[in-house]
Amino acid sequence: MTHDDRRMNAFVTFPGWRNEACIVHGFGTDFCGYEGLDTENEDNREQAKRETVHCAAREALKRAGDGFHRLMTVKQTHSTDLLVLRKDMDVLPKPDEVTCDGIVTDRSDLLVGVKTADCLPLLFYAPERPAVAAVHAGWRGVYEGIALQAIRELQDTFGCDSGTLQLVIGPGADACCYEVSDELAGDFEKRFGSEAVRKVGSRMHLDLVRAVEIQVEGQGMKAENVQRIGHCTICRQSPRYYSWRRDREKTGRLLHFIGIR
Repeated sequence: MTHDDRRMNAFVTFPGWRNEACIVHGFGTDFCGYEGLDTENEDNREQAKRETVHCAAREALKRAGDGFHRLMTVKQTHSTDLLVLRKDMDVLPKPDEVTCDGIVTDRSDLLVGVKTADCLPLLFYAPERPAVAAVHAGWRGVYEGIALQAIRELQDTFGCDSGTLQLVIGPGADACCYEVSDELAGDFEKRFGSEAVRKVGSRMHLDLVRAVEIQVEGQGMKAENVQRIGHCTICRQSPRYYSWRRDREKTGRLLHFIGIR
């Protein structure tokens, strides 16, 4: 795939949201390329990683169109903390100034996003408010319930109904490739049931997407409102994604976003 082809398909969108007039969204690919990521100089490599996010943010704002003045992200730490940005707030933090793992908002002047490289991006949409959330969910966040925290914030802060809430789970390390220790698999099985783990050969794998589905449906979300993109960041070839498990330190960061039009 050429660079122009990658840019044309820079973001994957959920078919059910493509004609949704109230929101704009996208799940990032590796369209920003790998330049500088293979260097042995750690400082230069970190700068190259940041540039993949900056590149994707510029493209996301371009595609979102008029009315969106910035794309807000946070400094992610695998916590269950979320940043809430209400439309009546006069002063907003700078991108990556707040340490947490997602953003919940009813504002229509900005995009909210999260960065991943195998963890799951969760994009929530509450159509009756409207309000949205972008959440970063690795295995720690899923296990500790960050998706549930997002639902609670949408309910408590914006009065959203979990029965009408919509969630799309983006590309991440899928059960086909997400090998983990027997101990971690056992912990997930105890908490989420046998559907959250899978034995592949002699090794245990996590089905992190299924764990999220089980969790949010238990919180009142309807199964038909919980959808998945279904792409594994580790083995998917087209579109291709940045993957820490596949490329370790020499990989970029995917940017996923959502905003209220």
